[in-house]
Amino acid sequence: MPPNNKIILFLTSLLENFEDKIKKSFEIKVNYENSHGESLEDIYIIDFSFLNGISQLGEPPLIKIAKNVEDIKRDINHLSTGYSKIRVICFKETS
Repeated sequence: MPPNNKIILFLTSLLENFEDKIKKSFEIKVNYENSHGESLEDIYIIDFSFLNGISQLGEPPLIKIAKNVEDIKRDINHLSTGYSKIRVICFKETS
């Protein structure tokens, strides 16, 4: 790769198993060749423990959207299967 170039990869989501993921670090070993054909190796330590104690107010937006979509799905299913009936109130005009 040319100098100052990056490869960005998705590693994990901390929305799932957050407590487990911040407890232990791990290493990523990268093997590559430079422009002279020399083999090189770098080791990167991934440690999420610095996030311990950080909290978030409210529910994350994606989680909230997913729950609302599930609610809509359930309501539509109830209407289509007859599980829940629509209550209709009719008024007649009196003279």
